[in-house]
Amino acid sequence: MNGKYLGWSLLFAWTVAILAGLWLYNSKQIVSFDPNQVLAQAATSMSFDGNLVALLSAQGVEPGTLVHLQTDASCYCNTLTSQHRDALLNELGEQGYQAKTLNIATVPGLAALLPAFPAIAIIDEQRQLRYLGPYATGYGCFTGQTLIDNIVSIARAEYHGAVIQADAKGCFCQTRAG
Repeated sequence: MNGKYLGWSLLFAWTVAILAGLWLYNSKQIVSFDPNQVLAQAATSMSFDGNLVALLSAQGVEPGTLVHLQTDASCYCNTLTSQHRDALLNELGEQGYQAKTLNIATVPGLAALLPAFPAIAIIDEQRQLRYLGPYATGYGCFTGQTLIDNIVSIARAEYHGAVIQADAKGCFCQTRAG
């Protein structure tokens, strides 16, 4: 009887240890997208949308583009966005949107503005910024709330200004240290 009790106790302890390890790993993955409110403060400027579109246009971003923003830095969170990018392109591709990936490390003005990646910027056919922010929230960007439906709605709605999603927590990598 003691051997059976010991076996179950060891199994229980092993399970608790594995779950605690997973929880600890995931708790380090979830961070704020804009912890210092850099993007949120910049977005309050009346010229923010136009300046950002001009900055992206200078990098070859055409009207009607879904701009995936990342760096070449190793970022586990960036690898999780492919399903989100595909879903957005499937939904908005029929409206003429195309996809482009932009390395924010090569665009100093953008790197200084965008606190974290992966992110997406949507520029409509009239060269208006529709959305700037993350694809999803939550642990690993796949167990939290996907923002894809909201992003699609924003891109399809009548234009009333850009939506800047700076207040999000999820799997993000910092654009710069600090």
